[in-house]
Amino acid sequence: ASTPAPAAAPPAPPAAAPAPARSDPAPATSAPPQGAGPATTSDLNSPTVDQVLEDLEAAEDVVLARLFAAMDPGRTRKVAVTDPVLCPTIMDNSGLADEGQVMEQLLSNEAVLESGATGDGTMNVDFGVFKSVVISNAAREVEIVNMWVNLGNGGEMPESIAAPDCRTGLTMFLTDLKIPGVTLTEELLERILNQLMWNAGAQVTFGEWGPLANRAARIVRCLRLCPS
Repeated sequence: ASTPAPAAAPPAPPAAAPAPARSDPAPATSAPPQGAGPATTSDLNSPTVDQVLEDLEAAEDVVLARLFAAMDPGRTRKVAVTDPVLCPTIMDNSGLADEGQVMEQLLSNEAVLESGATGDGTMNVDFGVFKSVVISNAAREVEIVNMWVNLGNGGEMPESIAAPDCRTGLTMFLTDLKIPGVTLTEELLERILNQLMWNAGAQVTFGEWGPLANRAARIVRCLRLCPS
């Protein structure tokens, strides 16, 4: 008897249509690119307390960019030194006490001076200069020095102090700042101090104290600009 022919193989399934090209959304803008000027206020998400403590510099970029953009509605990436809003904005967000101190900081900046050498001679402040003046003067130098002296024995400048004494000094320093708009609860104060002191040695010198105190003031001022 003849062997029956094998059944025909089923037809192959049709080829799947190629998947559409993936189009990932652009990341949200969290800070202005270096030297590019601040983003528009609608592009900037307000940092949380955690973000301020974990990456202060990035958080400052966001909140200070918002301040700068408010002074630069035309998006020219510059604000004239003579703009009546500039000095009050810097004073309100730094430890500089009067317009004379603000102008001294601005007019000692090489980029500001160079900006007046072209065009109509108007000196301008860009975002980088604005940010630098605000954060480098978050606390007044006299307050930083006075607190350090108070932490010494007999009102003399100590060469160094123990880390626990430095922590105590930072607590008093922040309490004395009394920056409006920020309530330093015990929990928040502890978190700020833990962040500041995590890398401190057993002894803290005056050269280390100054940046610590100024950074403490920067944190509180940045939190002030972050809506709760």
